[in-house]
Amino acid sequence: MGTSRAEARDAARRAPRFRGLVVLAVLLAQRAAADEPDLQWGQFQLRLDGYLRAGIGTSRDGTTQAAFIAPGARAKYRLGNEPETYFELGADGRYRLGDVQRPDAPTIQGYFLTAGYAPMGRSFELGVNDIAQAFFAFENFLPGFGVWLGRRYYDRKDIHLNDYFWLNPGQGAHAGLGLEWRMSEGRQLRAALFRLEDPDAPEGGVLNGTTLDVRFSGLRTNPGGVLTLWGQYALRHANASPAYLERNGFGLGFWHDQEGVLGFDTVKNTVAVLYRKGAALTQGATNARLVREDQDYDLVRARAWEVNNSLVLEPKAPWSLQWGLVLRWEDRGFGEDDTVRWFSTGVRPLYYVTDHVHVGFELGHDFVDNALLDRRGGLTKVTALLQLARGRGYFTRPVLRLFGTGAWWSRAFRGVVGTTPDGAPYGSGTWGWTVGSQVEAWW
Repeated sequence: MGTSRAEARDAARRAPRFRGLVVLAVLLAQRAAADEPDLQWGQFQLRLDGYLRAGIGTSRDGTTQAAFIAPGARAKYRLGNEPETYFELGADGRYRLGDVQRPDAPTIQGYFLTAGYAPMGRSFELGVNDIAQAFFAFENFLPGFGVWLGRRYYDRKDIHLNDYFWLNPGQGAHAGLGLEWRMSEGRQLRAALFRLEDPDAPEGGVLNGTTLDVRFSGLRTNPGGVLTLWGQYALRHANASPAYLERNGFGLGFWHDQEGVLGFDTVKNTVAVLYRKGAALTQGATNARLVREDQDYDLVRARAWEVNNSLVLEPKAPWSLQWGLVLRWEDRGFGEDDTVRWFSTGVRPLYYVTDHVHVGFELGHDFVDNALLDRRGGLTKVTALLQLARGRGYFTRPVLRLFGTGAWWSRAFRGVVGTTPDGAPYGSGTWGWTVGSQVEAWW
């Protein structure tokens, strides 16, 4: 069916906004690449920051660029597997009181960040459609203490190569309130209270939830090793329409950050162990809203265990790599036929042909035993790439990539892999490919 005149007019109105956002993002990325300082007027300092990824690609039949993710996995390996445009544009303003040269001077911070997302094939939808962060923070009005209020990405923890946020209590929350106490010898106690609103409940209702996130960090275990302890309490409030009873839950865990592994000074490794019970389970890795009964959860008995590891190696030699591992077991609380077991491991090495020309590949494998869908199998994705970058380094940005991707999956996953975005052509098969290019930048 062809595009209507009204749809064409709407797309035309949105196009200038989209082009303006892209131009602004590119200019900010160029400013970051030049290492220009923050803007400063007396006691006020302003930093513009953000993120951008966008590209073009194709799959078989040339209809779209397919994405490959296993059913039940909470993330997918990224390189050559992101058929979308996503951006964040932020402004970080700080006003220092008294002596601005003192690092512990009392400071008022205001932060605002917008975001936009559109999958391939629907770029006309891209625009500023989300106020992702908007908060104020007050630091050092009492020595070592800070407080913040508003909407915030709160100290998110992730594995970069598959974009898996294994701890992310603030993204998607309505608002939050946090207290921080910086003690001696690098130790820190942090507590954050979040209000969550879920508008997607059946019958058009809104479900409210509250979570309390507590972290005690800076516990030195060895030279270069730091331990963080984590606890969470979650409360899903009762609701009359639709009818939901009050439910609660909790989470416990720890993670250990280590620098200088295997005799290399440029190695960073993080290992984490987490347990969640009841209402403390979240809907997704980038959605902190509490799970619901209509999503096949019993919030009294549901629970999840997880162990993950992220290793980044950047020696003085002309190469770097990241390796990731996830072991996750989730029990929805109804019996033996409602568990989801997810095992994932992947590696991304880069070789620096010159300071600005890099080659590499990414290999990732996910195995999922999804009793809810009665599907059990694996998915393997491999991507080869050539990229241009501002310099060496695994996390150096911006970069421009050319890639080729292939993926293979079990027959049990036929029909649920390679079917997105709209028009992806691999729903009837067990393998697929994509080729394309991507730009990624942060500043």
